[in-house]
Amino acid sequence: MAADVLEENRPASQPPQGRAARRAAAPVVKAPVGPRKRRSESGRTTFVRADGREVEKAQLYLPVELARRLRIHLAQQDRELSEFVNELIVKALQRAGA
Repeated sequence: MAADVLEENRPASQPPQGRAARRAAAPVVKAPVGPRKRRSESGRTTFVRADGREVEKAQLYLPVELARRLRIHLAQQDRELSEFVNELIVKALQRAGA
């Protein structure tokens, strides 16, 4: 809010800076509709993704260095975290016979 007030008080001869400049330079694109929430039979909140898959949010805490290495690896492989973790979990459950 304070940045907006400062931008309004800036003389017209000076171009906007920071967030205001990024907003002014960004093309206006209509955002797609986000995932739809629904309650599963178990009462947990699930989401229906754009591709039709129903998913449930799971939160994970990692040591900082491990999280950094994982982000780098996923970027190099052009993969998403959810896809990567899903594959690991499926493999681990298959090995465990579950």
